[in-house]
Amino acid sequence: MSYKAIFAIAAALDYEIEQMDVKTAFLYRLIKDIVYVEQPHEFAEGDDVCLLDRALYGLKQSPRTWYETLTAYFKKIGFKLLDADISVFI
Repeated sequence: MSYKAIFAIAAALDYEIEQMDVKTAFLYRLIKDIVYVEQPHEFAEGDDVCLLDRALYGLKQSPRTWYETLTAYFKKIGFKLLDADISVFI
């Protein structure tokens, strides 16, 4: 089943569909990889770098970290992933 089929069924049965946008989705999640970043120029002293332990916007690991967190939570409360589209939970 695709998300289009879910939308068609929801429309036929007059169901409401919710969508969400989490503004701070990528922040505060632990990352599994070792990632070093340069300090912002305003704070840099010499060639110091920072070891990240939390996801940040712009970090390539951030979307995957958020997806894993969200998926685990949705599965815990009873949702299932749609086989045809892993970004849709039913």
